[in-house]
Amino acid sequence: MKLCSQCLGRIGLSKEIAKELLSEIFDIDTSIIPDDIGLSNHPSWDSLSHIRIIIALEKRINRKLSTLEIIELKDIDSLASLLEINYNRT
Repeated sequence: MKLCSQCLGRIGLSKEIAKELLSEIFDIDTSIIPDDIGLSNHPSWDSLSHIRIIIALEKRINRKLSTLEIIELKDIDSLASLLEINYNRT
C-alpha cells in the first residue's frame, strides 16, 4: 500500500511529536530516542513511565484513552498512530 506524500508528512510529524513526548517523560534529548523505542526494548520505559506516557498523551489529545488503546500502546509507532488519529479528528 502506497501512502500519499501528505500522509507520510503527517505520520512523520506524529512520530516527531511522539519523540517530544517521550523526551519529556524520560528526560532525554529527542535526538537519542531510537525510531524503534518501545516497552520491550528500552530500560527507561517501565510500568511507571508507561503510566506517565498515558497521562501525558491524554493531556495532549484532550481525552481519555480507551482500555484497548492503552493495551495497544507499546512503542513509538503505536504512540504516533494515536496522535495521528486524534489530530485527524480535529
